[in-house]
Amino acid sequence: MHYCSVKRFYRLLFLLLPLLITACSTFRADIAESPKTRGWLGKGGSIAQSSFRKSGPRPPLELVETISFEGAPPRNLVAIDSTIIVATQNGKIYTCRIGQGKKGKALKLPHNNEGMVVAQENGLLIIGLIIGNKTLFCYDLKKGKYLWQTRAGLLASEPVLDDGSVFVAARLKHVDRYDMLDGKRIWRFDLDSQIHTTPAISGNILAFGSDSGTIYGLKKSSGEKIWQQKLDSPIFASPVIAGDRVFFASLHGTIYAFSLSMGRLQWTYKATGWIRRTPATNASVLIIGAGDGSVEALEEESGRILWRFEAGAGIGTTPLIVGDVIYVGSLDHHLYALSVAEGKLLWKKKLDGRVRTNPIVFGDYLIAGSEDRNIYVFRNGKSDNEQ
Repeated sequence: MHYCSVKRFYRLLFLLLPLLITACSTFRADIAESPKTRGWLGKGGSIAQSSFRKSGPRPPLELVETISFEGAPPRNLVAIDSTIIVATQNGKIYTCRIGQGKKGKALKLPHNNEGMVVAQENGLLIIGLIIGNKTLFCYDLKKGKYLWQTRAGLLASEPVLDDGSVFVAARLKHVDRYDMLDGKRIWRFDLDSQIHTTPAISGNILAFGSDSGTIYGLKKSSGEKIWQQKLDSPIFASPVIAGDRVFFASLHGTIYAFSLSMGRLQWTYKATGWIRRTPATNASVLIIGAGDGSVEALEEESGRILWRFEAGAGIGTTPLIVGDVIYVGSLDHHLYALSVAEGKLLWKKKLDGRVRTNPIVFGDYLIAGSEDRNIYVFRNGKSDNEQ
């Protein structure tokens, strides 16, 4: 081919490349401007990390869909406008429309990096990566394109969206606030220990714990430290906020209740096993799951134990409170439903793998995942009970 022809060809290719990329970008979903059903937008279902819904599916439940993936599902799922968003551990993000029973096209993340996803109801996704040069991204699910990306450090927990901002805890010793519109950093707070927990937010206070066992309360607006306390062991479970009380669970199994505004200790409780999973709260009862398979209910005001339930193996998920029912997954492959009042077993379902994906609720559906690379969708129906 003549040199000039080759030069014109590559010049034309360069001009058309953005159009080709846009045309081939198929990772998108039809999201309503104002979805009718409240979505599950990130870890814990709220910025307080409460893992609570007033209403939703109740046992008995029936399995209506099983969706298979190439990689294991993540610790946390997202659901908006009947679309489940799944970031698999082999570096891909999928959308799955409830009722279709199959996954859609995948978004491949850089270097097959595992992603952590949170969302807004309008279809904007914030994606955090555990490694890489740029580790924080904003993706428009309706338009099928990235809006911005930035260097946020090595992330080990899900971002939190609040007040037009993205809050992240970077593994290498800092917590940051970024502008949701353009990804520019607003403030940075440095500390002397690594972090593996997602922050919890209420009002103008952001709380989190570190690997050294130190916990912090910061001003959300400025990143200024309000208080800090030292606990007995590392913190790998995210804090949970209810009113002016924040709860922390240490790895060695101690539950701490502090005043959120002042950081003053109110009570402690020693669980029967180590704790890596975030508790759940309905603002009256705190539900904790431990590595020895125990699920315990504590009175939030006093820390008094109300009841204890024993699963067949270690608890693999954060408990989910839906009205008067608790859903929790175990490493014995079972998804359990317990009563909030007494801890009575109401229903259980054996899945094909260890249950380590936190169950979520979307409308009348309960959505869970296990290490067999499947996502399971349940709803009210005929008894599918294995008691």
